[in-house]
Amino acid sequence: QPNKDGGSETTGALATDFVLRKDDQLVLHDAPFRFISFNVPNLHVVEDEGWHRASLWEQEDALETVARMGGQVVRTYPMSIVGGLNNGTYTHVLGKGVYNEALLCDLDQLLVVAGRLNVRLVIPFIDPWEWWGGIPQFTKLYNASFGDFYRSSEVKEGFRDLVKNVVMRRNTLTGGLYRDDPAILAWESGNEFDYVDREAARLGVPFPSRGATDAWMRVLAGYIKGLDPNHLVVDGRLLNNREVSKVQLEDPHIDLISDHFYPNAANITFEERLTRMVSFTKSHKPFLAVSYT
Repeated sequence: QPNKDGGSETTGALATDFVLRKDDQLVLHDAPFRFISFNVPNLHVVEDEGWHRASLWEQEDALETVARMGGQVVRTYPMSIVGGLNNGTYTHVLGKGVYNEALLCDLDQLLVVAGRLNVRLVIPFIDPWEWWGGIPQFTKLYNASFGDFYRSSEVKEGFRDLVKNVVMRRNTLTGGLYRDDPAILAWESGNEFDYVDREAARLGVPFPSRGATDAWMRVLAGYIKGLDPNHLVVDGRLLNNREVSKVQLEDPHIDLISDHFYPNAANITFEERLTRMVSFTKSHKPFLAVSYT
């Protein structure tokens, strides 16, 4: 919470140091905040050249390179879950409510580096894919299926525990809570969530409706904002050029609407697709385009 001087009790950061949302714009120090930058997945654990913990040099090298190119924001990859196809030795989530303190200390270190270089982080919580452990592995911890991620009260409670342990973590290097750290631009619900249950066809069960995923996202966004009113919340659902839902546009706890742009994925140009998506969000929410080449 801000103290009487406008700073944070744990970090000394000014309340105005956080990027805010005003309608369909992001604002920093009462000026519009826009950015073009990079995804850097390996900042808190490295899957390339042999799975290993991210060193201080690797974190500094990546973020200083971004900063020197004028980048203001970097998006990391989500927390890794035990049982992924390429996890190697290190995963963030080791079991139900069991988290890898060493890897979280590496995230502590990353936030210190980001703060020093004035590069802000977008941090997603979980992946739907199995590559380094995602929803299939997370639900397996509860003897549940992929679709139960949206349906099971036990699985949803377990996910909220993960979210809380990250958002409310106290940085071992600074003593400050993550929720009070301006080096974080936004929390993202996850990476490339879709509107379908990937097991539905095999199991013969109905796909979750957009209404079901809207309801899930509404609850999650409200939960995150209840823990951390300082930071933005990104809806990590993959739109794939589909129309934005009413909940995404109107829910006050959802700050940014995002979609991922792959070459020729929608048989239209990047510019045409971006224009289409922004037409949905204009006057409601900022739009975050994540591009892959």
